[in-house]
Amino acid sequence: MNLAFLIAVFCYGFMQLVETFSFGSRVAGKLTGNLALGTTLQHTIFICSRVFLPPLLLAISFQIESGETLENFMFLSAVMTGLGLVLSILILIRLNSCQRNFQIIFFYSRDYRLPTCIWKLVVSDNRDIVVVNRDLAPKFGYIRWSKLLASGFAYFFIATSFLLAFSIALIFPDYRLTISQFSSAFHGIGAGFLALYIDPMISRSLDVAEDQEDWLANVFSVLAGRICSLGLAFFIFFLSYCYINGLPY
Repeated sequence: MNLAFLIAVFCYGFMQLVETFSFGSRVAGKLTGNLALGTTLQHTIFICSRVFLPPLLLAISFQIESGETLENFMFLSAVMTGLGLVLSILILIRLNSCQRNFQIIFFYSRDYRLPTCIWKLVVSDNRDIVVVNRDLAPKFGYIRWSKLLASGFAYFFIATSFLLAFSIALIFPDYRLTISQFSSAFHGIGAGFLALYIDPMISRSLDVAEDQEDWLANVFSVLAGRICSLGLAFFIFFLSYCYINGLPY
């Protein structure tokens, strides 16, 4: 375990944490009637999380160029996706707390820009700010299986695009520079599906659904699909590591 390994794990875990946390903005926007602001803030935070992508890719690339074996890369991928899975589950469990924080940001956004709003959220005493609370505990009955599968499909490629490409590149090292470019293709599959189906579906649901269970079911289904995609990726990489290493599984 070296510095590049730790950088890759930290950056990947933090990206997954921030991206899942950003869903609280959509929920807060629905509860407070700030749908446009909630959507904008989610996309802003999602894009800001990409600042950790260059050091993540550089750390992984350094590992590979330093003679990383496929076995060790499978272990690294399993640790990264496993951490992302755990952090995403924690956010889902604490979704109400997440959306309450976004409501406070909405309050400050009347007078300040986003960086200042986030700073005041962290350092200010926000107990006097009135927020809307909802029971957002995960419920099995909220799941819409077709939307969970669609979300899982999209987020699997988004979360693992470069891991899949680098894994294949390690199998065919003579063509690793060419194969590594497939990360954009894998990511494009998930991003296209997300942009053309999942994101419009959530926006439409938040715009027109009056019954809380209807729009919450869509939000929870998408979040559950995201978590399932990370779980699937973790098991794929972990079982691959066990198979290559000759461990029982």
